[in-house]
Amino acid sequence: TAPAKEDLLLRGTPEVTVTVASSADHGMLSAQLVDLGTAKRLTSSPVLMNRNGLQLGFHWASDDLREFRLQAKTSDYKVIADGHINLQNRHSASQVDDLAANQFVKVHFELQPLFHHLLKGHRLGLVIYSTDFGATLRGNEEITYTVKTADSSLLIPGVMTL
Repeated sequence: TAPAKEDLLLRGTPEVTVTVASSADHGMLSAQLVDLGTAKRLTSSPVLMNRNGLQLGFHWASDDLREFRLQAKTSDYKVIADGHINLQNRHSASQVDDLAANQFVKVHFELQPLFHHLLKGHRLGLVIYSTDFGATLRGNEEITYTVKTADSSLLIPGVMTL
């Protein structure tokens, strides 16, 4: 996108619609929504603040107090949502759809819900790729994907100015 003219609050479930063809009769598509802009961001997981610092009151149990902290260094980007779709299950996870090699199909899928403060001057990027090593299974075959970007879109339902 163009740089944000003001701070924005992004909330809701982003929806991606992509017209894509696979060089095989199957395929996997993944997408990541990225905040592009240099900033100090929160750590990706909570940091231990006080071991056994939360008294739960039941059988004298306790839990660790953890909080997100600002990272020591700035970063140029942050992935804020991602999602995946199997091209053979493009209508429903329980329905197998036929897919011919090099056949363009329109797929629609949701990314993770988000609640994100996009700073003025930052941009949003959408990265479209095939298999996400951390979240999907991958084969050892070579598959080429063709995306019609003019016939593809991203919708973020709840965008508010701050």
